[in-house]
Amino acid sequence: MKRIIGLVVVMAMMISAFGTVAFAETPEADATQAEDLETMTPAVPAPDYGSFTGIVTEILPSDRSANAVQHVIVKGQDDSEAVFLIGADTFWASDVTAVNIGDKVTGFYDANAPMILIYPPHYNIEIMVVNLPEDMCVTVGRFDNELTSADGKLQIRIGEHTQVLTEERNMFSGPDGLAGRLLVVFHDNIDDSSPDRTMAWEIIVMYEKAVPPIYMFSPEEIEALFPLNGEIVVNGEKIEALAPYYDNGVVMVPLGAIAEALGFNAVWDDVLKGVRLGVAIDLWIGRDYYTVGKMAPIELGAAPVIIDGRTFVPLSFFGKVVAGYAAYVFEGQVVIGPVGEMQ
Repeated sequence: MKRIIGLVVVMAMMISAFGTVAFAETPEADATQAEDLETMTPAVPAPDYGSFTGIVTEILPSDRSANAVQHVIVKGQDDSEAVFLIGADTFWASDVTAVNIGDKVTGFYDANAPMILIYPPHYNIEIMVVNLPEDMCVTVGRFDNELTSADGKLQIRIGEHTQVLTEERNMFSGPDGLAGRLLVVFHDNIDDSSPDRTMAWEIIVMYEKAVPPIYMFSPEEIEALFPLNGEIVVNGEKIEALAPYYDNGVVMVPLGAIAEALGFNAVWDDVLKGVRLGVAIDLWIGRDYYTVGKMAPIELGAAPVIIDGRTFVPLSFFGKVVAGYAAYVFEGQVVIGPVGEMQ
């Protein structure tokens, strides 16, 4: 666990094991953020928010600098685990602005943002909720004029006791209402209707942020930052295999040796120049086109190739195509194994 957490020192780099790395520079608030929130009109779509809920089991220290990141280890249901990266820009939606071991927390993060491909997953927390009462839920998103969520699955009711607030907990009275704005909604547990309808107790209207610029690492920078030493570790054991290598910033690994170590049978098709892995996974040399049964094809940013008579695939093949695995580069090694067992 401690060994994996060590990878967060490269958090700002947002390493992606299968292609060019991207990370957002420190977001600057839109110039209009300095204005009264009630006069603002949302101009950018909200990201798709994911969330993770669990109990805080460990808190790693922070230097409390302007861009400090605090690492909070959270254990969820079924022994799942996540690392919350809490920075100066994290918005604390509950009444507290710190966590303690044993707290029940929910962290919301941009589900579309680049992530380090490690286990446990590391989430840049944008909105934090601490010790939410058992009879209450929290939802983050945008709603229409009827306060129905963008996905149509939730409709919020406002009662006489509902508080609608700004981020500073001042009363909100924007002339354009709540439609289209990014909201943090504290509400009752949902009922059995369709869409789910529930009473809101508190709604926080979020400031809109400017879309941050994106910096793309070059392949040369990726290779310099994350060098490979030729070793491959599968399920905690070093295997005998041809060495992985970089191809234009993409980590390429030998398919057959890794598949065998994971217990998969790989069959070569000499006619189609492809490989069938297990019973439903197919790939073809020279085509960035990977299929799993009848699901839509998956692109990984690089096609399979033959090196010294062996098939090489992008490292992200294990995780994005062969589901349930974590695959990443750590201290020069390529590391692959089941998500729930990576330590």
